[in-house]
Amino acid sequence: MKTIIQTIIFLVLMLVISSCTKNEEKSNEKRIVYEATGAITGQDSSLCACCGGWKLIIDNAVLPPDFPPDSYRFQALPANSNINLSTAVFPLAIKFNWSVDTNICGGQRCNVIIDDIVLN
Repeated sequence: MKTIIQTIIFLVLMLVISSCTKNEEKSNEKRIVYEATGAITGQDSSLCACCGGWKLIIDNAVLPPDFPPDSYRFQALPANSNINLSTAVFPLAIKFNWSVDTNICGGQRCNVIIDDIVLN
C-alpha cells in the first residue's frame, strides 16, 4: 500500500513539474522592432493649410535641401504609447515605426502616422 501511495505521489509531482513552462514575455505584450529613431521637437504652430500637429525629426531621412530637419509632422500618437505630449519636455528622443499619412494634403511626404513609439 505504501508503495502505491509513493508511486501516485511521484506521478502527480512529475505531472505538475512537466506542465510548468517559462514565460519569456507577458502574453499580452508583443515584441516590436523599431525601424527609426528621431525626436519630437514640439508642437507645430505654423499657420498653413497642411500644418499643425507635432514636429518630428526622423534620423537619416532625406529631405529637400531647403527643409529644416524637423519638417516632418504627425497629428497623434498611438493610443498605447504612454507618452503625454501636453506635459513633455522637448525634444523627446524616440524609437518608432511610421508611414506616410495619405489623408493630409494629398499625402505630402512630410505628414506621417506614428504606428508604434517608445522613448529612447
